[in-house]
Amino acid sequence: MSLRISNGYTFTQFLNGIQSNQYGLTRAQAQISSGLRIMRPSDDPTGTSRVISLNSRKSHNLSYSKSVADGRSRVDYGASVLQDSSELLTEIRSLIVQSMNGTLNDDDRASLSAEIAFLRDQMLELANSKLSGRHVFGGTSTGGAPFVESSAGGITKVSYFGNSAQQEIPVGEGVEMAINVAGSDIFSKNEATGTDFAGLTGAASGTTADSGTGFEYLTVQHDATLAPGLGALGVSLVNGGAGDEILGDQALVIDPIEGTVSINGGPAVKIPDVTSADAADVTVANPKGGELHLDFSGWAGAGGTTTVTGTGSVSLDGVNFTAIDFTETDLQLQNLGTGSVVHVDTTAITRSGEELVQFGGAVNMFDALQSIVDALDGEAGLEGGELNQRLNLGLEELDRNQSNLLGSIGVLGSRSVRMTNTLSRLEGQTLELEGMISELRDVDFSEAVLELTKAEQRLELVQMSGTRMISSSLLNFMR
Repeated sequence: MSLRISNGYTFTQFLNGIQSNQYGLTRAQAQISSGLRIMRPSDDPTGTSRVISLNSRKSHNLSYSKSVADGRSRVDYGASVLQDSSELLTEIRSLIVQSMNGTLNDDDRASLSAEIAFLRDQMLELANSKLSGRHVFGGTSTGGAPFVESSAGGITKVSYFGNSAQQEIPVGEGVEMAINVAGSDIFSKNEATGTDFAGLTGAASGTTADSGTGFEYLTVQHDATLAPGLGALGVSLVNGGAGDEILGDQALVIDPIEGTVSINGGPAVKIPDVTSADAADVTVANPKGGELHLDFSGWAGAGGTTTVTGTGSVSLDGVNFTAIDFTETDLQLQNLGTGSVVHVDTTAITRSGEELVQFGGAVNMFDALQSIVDALDGEAGLEGGELNQRLNLGLEELDRNQSNLLGSIGVLGSRSVRMTNTLSRLEGQTLELEGMISELRDVDFSEAVLELTKAEQRLELVQMSGTRMISSSLLNFMR
């Protein structure tokens, strides 16, 4: 018995061959048009799994790259602001040194005071700089201005309302990097060294530690002058001593031979002729510059040494005064408005005046500048040497703050370099991952074109052979 292949089977085989080769042709065309070798998971389950894993790593890298790029922009902006601040400080310092020139008059110094005050305000604006709506130097407190100016207890001060925390960004798996330096470490770092007195009145630090930041003004007030021995010399106090500045017991020496008068070792002053109008108010000063006004119009020419005593009181807030007994070595004074507490050694006080008290190492940049502005505006009535003493105190704090500022520029600069290197590394890793993904997922065009050509040829062969196989008809059968 012979077997015969039916036409139905032939048609089925023909159809399967066409469909199979048509699928191969379509797949090759799709790979070429899309550029992908794996277009669906079933094309290569293992390759698909690896592509998914590599894409996840690439996504993480891109996220870290964006984080580092954003962080670097904030670091570079902060460094740029601090660089501007440093240049501004250099300009301010030049003006301060210029103001110490003994040839300047009060108007010149007042003009310099106004200019420094203007630059101080500019410095405050730089310290409160914002980027993308967030303050740069407030630590992690970026909403409100970190440095705020206020007046309390008669003192204009700038206070820091940020925090000292670090803003950190992720730069890798489990790795973070700080992108800021808190303003408290730049403009107002507390490195307390003790309390400094400008030296105007003779007041000095007591034996107990003080509490405060920035600076205060110690008001040393002359209350009365007692001179019981003057009458015997034919000399009296002008206006009962109301305009005097001396404090404590002071030796008044009248030299009739030289015709001079001096007090407590201060410079000798020539006594005018008693008939002269100048004799009614002869001003003599002690070594601290404390003045005593004497009326020599009734002087008969007698000489000698007598004790003149100035009584006084002292206050830290300008309101609440405590009498000076000149024996207290640790007199506690407080400014309730600012919260500062100062202990004063009163034993060497010899004159009245407004004494600058500075909390060394705890004066922020803006308060240091404010003390300099106050000294130069002329309201304190400081003479050349006294003025320079006060300016030097301000300069010491200014230089300390500038040193901290320059150090912060260096910190931000090193972070910027590190971020640049990190970003380069991440970008290199991303390119490497993209290459690995491409090897697995993307099509090799030369192979795909070759496969397309083969598929076309196979399809043509199937169609030709199939056509011949099913070309039998009733007419061909009858032949």
